[in-house]
Amino acid sequence: MSREMEPTDPLAEPLADAERGGKGRRSVVFRVLDLIQLVAAAPQPMTLAEIGTQLQLPKPTVHRLCVRLEESKYLTREPGRYRYRVGPATERLAFNAIRRGSASVQWRAILEKLVDEIRETCNFTALAGNEVVYVERVESRWPLRLHLEVGSRVPMHCTASGKLFLAFMDAERRKRLLENLTLTRMTEHTIATRERL
Repeated sequence: MSREMEPTDPLAEPLADAERGGKGRRSVVFRVLDLIQLVAAAPQPMTLAEIGTQLQLPKPTVHRLCVRLEESKYLTREPGRYRYRVGPATERLAFNAIRRGSASVQWRAILEKLVDEIRETCNFTALAGNEVVYVERVESRWPLRLHLEVGSRVPMHCTASGKLFLAFMDAERRKRLLENLTLTRMTEHTIATRERL
């Protein structure tokens, strides 16, 4: 189902300009994609001023785009601040692109070979905020096993993959992540203190 863009829509004016063939201006579609790509690649959440400087766009334009992207869950804002990072809709888009890309066939073949060699379930995972997401997974042939769907998310602090990500992360990023982790106890063996983790 589609709807017409109303005149008050913050994206309507730039799109209309682009459709009229305005020279020297990128269409709103490319501005949005550039903005999402910039924020996704940034090592920390970005301010409106930082985004505007990098994309060479006026602050009011950046503000309108960010507000609209936040409403659509492509960006998320730090509470009480105008610092943006990617939101769940962008994470879903990236995850689906990775899962359907040509590399996924190679990942699966590698995991299948590894499972044959070590006879244990093998996972290909990625970080998504404070969680680990399963991008690809090949189960062992043991009759009893833990079944997790591809796309499942688990807390970073109570998975082997999450601990590996933390171990190989640069110290500053690890410190920021640990400060924001909620260390929920999932089993009696879950590490639930920052010091021990």
